[in-house]
Amino acid sequence: MSAELERQVKDLEAERDALWAILAAVMRILVDTATSEWGVGDVPLVQRVRRRLDDGTLPRERPEKVWSGPALYEQGCSGCGDQILGAQRIYVFSLADLPFAFHIGCYGLWLGELVRRGLYRPT
Repeated sequence: MSAELERQVKDLEAERDALWAILAAVMRILVDTATSEWGVGDVPLVQRVRRRLDDGTLPRERPEKVWSGPALYEQGCSGCGDQILGAQRIYVFSLADLPFAFHIGCYGLWLGELVRRGLYRPT
C-alpha cells in the first residue's frame, strides 16, 4: 500500500473512532437523562434496563444477528417487562439459546447501557 493510501486509511480510522466516541457520549447522555415519564410508577425505564443488566436477566453482550419487524403477537419486553403490542416494532435475538424481545426504545437503551459500561463498542 502506498504511503498516501496508508495516511488516508489512518485518517479515516481516526475519524471513525472520533465519531464512535461522540455516539457513545450521546448514548450516555440519553441513558442518563431518561426520566420517569418513560417508566412505570417511580421506576424509570432506564433503571429497569440497568437493573436487569445488573441481575443477569439481560445479556451483557450483543448478538451477531438481530431481527426486527412488526410484532405478530403480544409478548413481554425483555428490557422493561411491559407488553409489546401487535402494532409495535419488535427487536428479537437469541443468545445461548435464550430468546430476547425488545421494544425499539428498550433495545436502544440496552445497547446504550452496554456502550456506557464499556461492554460493547460499535465497529
